[in-house]
Amino acid sequence: MGEEEVVAFEDVIAEDGGSYRCAKVRYRLVDQLERNGRNITVVTTGHSWISTEAGLVKERSTSKYYVNNTLVSEEARQLLLKSIKKG
Repeated sequence: MGEEEVVAFEDVIAEDGGSYRCAKVRYRLVDQLERNGRNITVVTTGHSWISTEAGLVKERSTSKYYVNNTLVSEEARQLLLKSIKKG
């Protein structure tokens, strides 16, 4: 199950100094499965910054892992565009 929503428009500076006008997209994804009698759920929330010129420019997310509704692990992730070859 997933939900996504454009919440703003922002300028984002990539690692090479290039500036990109981006839609800031908030998302929430929920994956569930049952294995060996255990209910495993992964909930990922975050934001993506997407431009028409470069595609995905930046992303920040947190994933929480649950087993039988008990939090067992949490992982944070950040991505930033390094550069684009135009040509």
